[in-house]
Amino acid sequence: MVMHRCPIVNPAPVGGRLAGGQPRSRPDNGNMSPGPNPGASDMTRPPDSTPVLTPHEAAAGLWTGTYPSGLRLIVREDHRLPVAVANVWVRAGSNREPEDLRGWSHGIEHMLFKGTARRAEGDFALEVARNGGNTNAGTGYETTNYHITLPAENLTGAIDLLGDALFHAAFEPAALDAEREVLVHENHMYDDKPFGFGLTWRLGLERALDTSPYRHPIGGQDANLRDRSRDDILTFWRSAYRADNMTVVVVGDVDPEQVQQQVAATFPVATGAGHPAKGDPRVTMVISPDVEPSHTAARLRVETGEIRKAYAKLIFSAPGECDPRRDVLPVLRRTLGDGRSCRLHRQVLEEDKLVDNYMVTTETGPREGLLIVDLETDVPRLAGALAAVAGILGDLGREGCTEQERERAVTRVRRAHVFGLETVQGQAANLGYHDAIDDLAGAFELPGRIAAVTCDQVAALSRDMLRPAAATAMLYLPTDTAAGADGLPRTDADLQELLTAAFDRGSQTEVVIGETLPAATNPSRPEKPATGEDFRQDQLECGATVHWRHDPSVPVVAISFTVPGGAADETATNSGLAALTREVQLKGAAGRSAAEFHALLEDLGIAIHIHAGRDHDGFLVTTLAERMDTALDLVGDVLLRPSFPVAEVEQERNLALAHLESLQDEPFQAAALAIRALLYGDHPYGRPQVGTLASLPLLDDAMLRAHHARSWNSSHLQVVISGDVDGDAVLAGLNRILADMPPGDGTAPPQPPPQRPLQGIESSRLTRDQNQSVVLLAWPGPGDANRHRVPLMLLRQVLNGQSGRLFEALRNRRSLCYNTGLVGTSGRGPGMLLGYVLTAPATAQSARDALLAELVATTADVVPEAEFARAKAEMLGNLLISDQANVSRASRRAGDLLHGRPRPGLAALLEEVSACTCEEVRQAAAAYLVEDGFCEVILGPDKS
Repeated sequence: MVMHRCPIVNPAPVGGRLAGGQPRSRPDNGNMSPGPNPGASDMTRPPDSTPVLTPHEAAAGLWTGTYPSGLRLIVREDHRLPVAVANVWVRAGSNREPEDLRGWSHGIEHMLFKGTARRAEGDFALEVARNGGNTNAGTGYETTNYHITLPAENLTGAIDLLGDALFHAAFEPAALDAEREVLVHENHMYDDKPFGFGLTWRLGLERALDTSPYRHPIGGQDANLRDRSRDDILTFWRSAYRADNMTVVVVGDVDPEQVQQQVAATFPVATGAGHPAKGDPRVTMVISPDVEPSHTAARLRVETGEIRKAYAKLIFSAPGECDPRRDVLPVLRRTLGDGRSCRLHRQVLEEDKLVDNYMVTTETGPREGLLIVDLETDVPRLAGALAAVAGILGDLGREGCTEQERERAVTRVRRAHVFGLETVQGQAANLGYHDAIDDLAGAFELPGRIAAVTCDQVAALSRDMLRPAAATAMLYLPTDTAAGADGLPRTDADLQELLTAAFDRGSQTEVVIGETLPAATNPSRPEKPATGEDFRQDQLECGATVHWRHDPSVPVVAISFTVPGGAADETATNSGLAALTREVQLKGAAGRSAAEFHALLEDLGIAIHIHAGRDHDGFLVTTLAERMDTALDLVGDVLLRPSFPVAEVEQERNLALAHLESLQDEPFQAAALAIRALLYGDHPYGRPQVGTLASLPLLDDAMLRAHHARSWNSSHLQVVISGDVDGDAVLAGLNRILADMPPGDGTAPPQPPPQRPLQGIESSRLTRDQNQSVVLLAWPGPGDANRHRVPLMLLRQVLNGQSGRLFEALRNRRSLCYNTGLVGTSGRGPGMLLGYVLTAPATAQSARDALLAELVATTADVVPEAEFARAKAEMLGNLLISDQANVSRASRRAGDLLHGRPRPGLAALLEEVSACTCEEVRQAAAAYLVEDGFCEVILGPDKS
């Protein structure tokens, strides 16, 4: 399970712990079939249980209704693929907790997966896996949601499972006590993160707020998690998990009437059914939390830690979802911090070079919200960065955004909305979130509402919100930083003086005016969604191969351009050359500056992402279908006509150097760099992809130009396109933009050198002051991406996830961790298998030994047939689920072509998975996971 800041919740890795307590019998057939459920309705619906399920005018295929118990049901038909998602939204998050139960919305989310009257611990994850699904849950400030995505034919069992867990969880004392420590592990994991939703988030909100419940962390405090009584937790659960306080959202290849009956069979739908109704004296959920009053003076908090960079947050109160200004906030946020043409990126990062990273986050509930500006820099530049941000805020209050910035925000909101339609999970999250704020129409109307926002409204909201006196600054600095160093504020008054002076002065930065936008093309849409075709193959006039597929179901397109090479032949002196070349290719092309180029991209709703690895270079373009012609023209400039300005080379080189420093402030990333260096030694794969502190200063524009010229030629190029395209038009467009691509000189792409031999077990212990220890075990992997491909995929499926062996052995049975697993890397050179576990410092050695034992055990005995069937079903289902988005389809096909697979495509992969045997998996494990030859890194505090 995960704690979420953001209102739109996406599936996240690693779910709830499933341990402790007394075992119960499992369903005899092992399927997700409904069975007797004390206290729940059976398959025969009560007379008053049928809701008035009616079509909703907001969209075709949308149905809504309410059962007599108050339970809401939303169904959206999407018949493109045979997949579905069941998503339950509970209007109870950390903001609704009484003081004594802080953290237990998240704790209850964990406990609901740990057994019921008819399911043993672990059955939840095992049933989902056996039926080809994936599942997780997320706790936010206002809501908690649970989702299962799986092949649509298995939806009945998924609904049954969710109804059973949400209303009939056992909360057995032994399981509850074990889970308390897992919750503490998770909190400590977040507290080791200095940027984003981590330590500075928690400490900053504590300082910023006096009465608002946002001042409390979603995960609660350790003491409260360990000490709160089971009876108190159960009382809160029953008060929050009422039928009239939740909505079931089902999206996919489903029949609405059947869904209505499936929900009625398991959820409490009759009048008075379920947990206590509103007004019951046992209800303890806070109905109307306090709202933070307006502040009259700035607030400052300064903390230090064992870090290399400096981190800051500026925190402001913002309108809630019930505020009429709610639609103005997204325009303000995107003007300030969204994309490379936003004001923070253009001025504070690019022009003034005062930060190395930034992020602007909004968090909104019904009553109030937050806007938070994250900055990553170093101590000498931090005061200047705070002043620069304050100057921009002052400008927005005086002048608002420009008309072009407003239109750009509208385009990016519309783009995000349309791309969200590609997956059933995205649609369900959008519907559930908007229903939870009593605004279901907003799930469809939001782009239009944003389009109605004016620049004057942005100015008015900025004046009201973004005042120096309303700001809280959270500064997190290296331990040896002196108070007030480099002009940093030491007191609240210092902070207000710094912000006010800069706010009044303004940024004095000229806003970039973009080009006149070309007219949209390909504007027509099919009347009904259509199932996409398989890929077709054609040869372009330049000699390159293109694979394309037509899918008109959503008006979007994904385009992948890849060439082999990458960092495969880099040395210690030019390490980072490929990565730096890619970055600077996006910093101006065909006579446009970086600012002009990105303003045009974002005005049009086009994105060009780096899509590369250690042994290949590439770019991935995503666009609304109506802008595909222009998208092709712009990516053609990136591929063939990059400018490589000297100033941009220097800027990206400095950002890469800063990124190396920031990686050391993230414990898992620091350990991962160390294990690569230990495993590979002096090898391209043993160094950071971005380069090293020694190599980056040696790279110049001439080297970048030479690498680009060597890499991008038609003999090596592979193009993949998936989406709403016309075949003849896309081929003509590709021939146009690639007409000048050089043919290459016949030289084969560089091949990575071989793996160095290991000398037994090679170990490294790294000491630093942090909350958790990171344990990594690494083995040399396959020499190419096709060797043991499917057996190793299935091995990881057996080991990973809530239903996997590692989760069961390390987390469920022994409470050693929150997170553990086995991952693999493979390509055109030597791969790696990496086992990991995040654990408490006191249990680092025990966790290491347990992880090693579980991994090595897979080399000796074949996986039992039932367990293997579960892993195989889970993989087959999840491969189908992953095929919904055009980006996924294009990326999978590009990988197949890059690695020369004779039968590219999902259908061939599904066949290979179905045919793989237990013995093939054991042999693959035995080929790599040897007990006496691996590398290990343990990073954590010194507990000797």
